[in-house]
Amino acid sequence: MKQAILCCLGVLLLANVLLVGWFAFLWLCFGEPRPTVREMFPKFVFVNGMLAVTLPFSYGFIRYVERVMALEG
Repeated sequence: MKQAILCCLGVLLLANVLLVGWFAFLWLCFGEPRPTVREMFPKFVFVNGMLAVTLPFSYGFIRYVERVMALEG
C-alpha cells in the first residue's frame, strides 16, 4: 500500500515538473508572454485532478494483472 501511494505521488510530481517545463519551453523558445499563475492554475488543477482520479485505478489494475499472471504461472 505504501508503495502504491509513493508511486502515485511520484507520477503526480513528474506530471507537474513536465507541465512547468512545457510552459518554460514555450516561453523561452517561442517568446510567448510569460505565463501567469492565473493562466497556469487551471491546467495544474486539471492535470492533477485527472491523475488523482485515474492513477489509483490504473495501479489497482496492474496489481490485479500481476496476481492473475502469478496464479497462472
